Amino acid sequence: MSVVRGVPWISVPASLREVVHGMEQASPGTWEDVWVSWHGVDEQRSLKHAVWRVSNDGHVPQVASLAPSTLPVRGLHPLCVDVEASPPMMVHLADQIGAFPAAWGSSVMALSACVGGVQRYAVGGADGVLHTGTWSHELFGSEDVTCEGHASDVTSVRFFPSAQVVLSTSVDMRARIVSALDGTCPRVLEGHTRAVNDSAIFGRGREVATGSSDGTVRVWDVGHHVTQARWDVQDGVNALAVLGAAASLPDARQGLLVAGTDGGRLCGWDTRTAPQAAWGARVPPHPWCKDVAHICALDADDTRVLLGTSNGMSALYDVRQPTAPLDAWHRNAASVTSVELAGDTAKVSTSDGLPYGWHASTGQVHEYAGWDADVTSSIRTDAWGRTIVLGARGMLATT
Repeated sequence: MSVVRGVPWISVPASLREVVHGMEQASPGTWEDVWVSWHGVDEQRSLKHAVWRVSNDGHVPQVASLAPSTLPVRGLHPLCVDVEASPPMMVHLADQIGAFPAAWGSSVMALSACVGGVQRYAVGGADGVLHTGTWSHELFGSEDVTCEGHASDVTSVRFFPSAQVVLSTSVDMRARIVSALDGTCPRVLEGHTRAVNDSAIFGRGREVATGSSDGTVRVWDVGHHVTQARWDVQDGVNALAVLGAAASLPDARQGLLVAGTDGGRLCGWDTRTAPQAAWGARVPPHPWCKDVAHICALDADDTRVLLGTSNGMSALYDVRQPTAPLDAWHRNAASVTSVELAGDTAKVSTSDGLPYGWHASTGQVHEYAGWDADVTSSIRTDAWGRTIVLGARGMLATT
């Protein structure tokens, strides 16, 4: 499928979550009205406004649309407003993780696999410092390990499968391998001549890949911190992902490595064979924007790759037939900053503060509300199934 579909969106005030919370303590019969907006993606870019009334009926808070309303509400589930719209929409009201100081000012985030019942987080930002610690159902852990060493912005963080080691990349042209337990750095990978923008890990992590604005992808032998292979892409490489990474053997590189470039290209390599790209694909054009779409973010599972671009496009590819996307969509032209494949749902964070989930098979949209136009830079799903969004004001968590 090559048609790019438009996905409408709802914007709600960041205060809606606090209004709902306030009604839990309010007297029966108390109410407060909030304005919400529905944004269409037709040629006229339709805009509709509505008023939702949040009230206390004597038991639990309720949200209802005032008649006549262009955005009728079916009901309020725990911190999730079910909106009767086309496509169907769920507005998730997020909790801010206020007692998580490491998140403030951070722009990249990773959550590890849950190993031995423990999940860890890693965040980094413009000061070049990583913070790691234990993640928990209470949203944050008590420990916070500070890992210094990068001389400029941290551009990506990834956990090795052990959940005890982090791979970080930076504008300072280096990748660093850091202990998430004590912050020590046993390896520094140097060789790129411009910013290193992303990384990927094969198997248990004896080999890793990095992508750079210098137009190359490098595969590294971690034990000897030397380049095993170098592939010239010609465009700047902004994002990397490995398909089949979980099946990759520790002693034999396995899986398809995919890179997203400044020129809007996907390039894939079978890492077991010759260093020529096995295939390539281009992002379809945005219906509203004629500028070249830089690929900013990638995620992958065993057979599919999800991408996001600088002009608001997202697309899902099956690498067994990569010439055209399985699905492609946009909401507006705000840059996509991070993507995650979570089963059948594509989760997307954006520069306009409107992160969302898109369930292509059902057409349902999940709005992760609470940012009020602040940039969101990373989106992840934790071990308890919550959507965690990192942005300019710290972290928000939704059910």
